[in-house]
Amino acid sequence: MHRYIVFGLVTVSELDLPELRRDAASESIPDIVISLGVIAEAERASGMYKTADGALLVVEDVARYLIKDGAQIVVEPRPGTPLANVRLFLLGSAMGMLIHQRGLLPLHGNSIEIDGCAFAFVGQSGAGKSTLAA
Repeated sequence: MHRYIVFGLVTVSELDLPELRRDAASESIPDIVISLGVIAEAERASGMYKTADGALLVVEDVARYLIKDGAQIVVEPRPGTPLANVRLFLLGSAMGMLIHQRGLLPLHGNSIEIDGCAFAFVGQSGAGKSTLAA
């Protein structure tokens, strides 16, 4: 298992997540567990669905993600999918749902720092946040 700090939460994952900051020093109980597995939910088209256990994110030709109790994500990658693609949706939409389940407000944004001050730009995909930050 790999250990990370994500949004201030100790996270353990079966998947190596090189995009995240490692947490080798901490031995605390993890706040989030990410595991690989087979998800028993019926096949569905791409999208986010409410389930008895939480939420199911389906990304066609990439993976299915079961997000439960703001503490667990089960990932079922599609055969042959590059792990970078699996991680993209895990660390984006699936983690956003987990944060929402914890009662926090995930925002889709970008930020910059100018003279020690931080400025954040939020909005929907394609609104121009990255262009403005650049």
